[in-house]
Amino acid sequence: MNANTHRERKAASRENLLASAWELFHTEGYDSTTQTAIAEGAGLHLQTLIRHFPTKADLVAGIWQESVKQFEAYFLQREQNAIAAWRNWVEINAKRLSKHKYSMAATESLPILTPEAQDALSRYREIIAEGIAEDMAVDAGSDIRPMLIACMLFAGNSHVADSWRKRRFDEKAYVASLLEVVDSAEEMLAHLFKKAPKSRSKRV
Repeated sequence: MNANTHRERKAASRENLLASAWELFHTEGYDSTTQTAIAEGAGLHLQTLIRHFPTKADLVAGIWQESVKQFEAYFLQREQNAIAAWRNWVEINAKRLSKHKYSMAATESLPILTPEAQDALSRYREIIAEGIAEDMAVDAGSDIRPMLIACMLFAGNSHVADSWRKRRFDEKAYVASLLEVVDSAEEMLAHLFKKAPKSRSKRV
């Protein structure tokens, strides 16, 4: 086996393990999911799982890292302003969860256990803040407002999603309540974006 083939197989195994873990964590819950079940779901041996992800906490970190990688790629290619792009991302993922009828209790109970997972969440906020700074025509390094707005959006949506663990789930209401957070923030902060474009060209 040449080096390229080995890297491709390794990457494919990692991807399959993360997909299996994501599915099981969102249906069975973190605590109820075993490493053996994750490996079987990916069609791999337990030893292969452990080589990639020694613990379930490492899998959670891997899921967040993959999520933020996808978000960054999406965000860099956006044709909208930052808040509109975040709204679209929230809607896409909320509908994804709803479509597959995942357990809300399981979905919102994933622990944040490792520095790697925390770093991935921080990167989400940084990406949003960088986009907002661009829309406001300010320097994200010296102006704290873009990061404050990014934190408000991220924490607001997380709070609303978490609250659905205590309710009878309704797909339309769930999605609407998440989008209301973004719409309310955009309305409240409209004066900061008077000169910001409503749309933008894709970056090359």
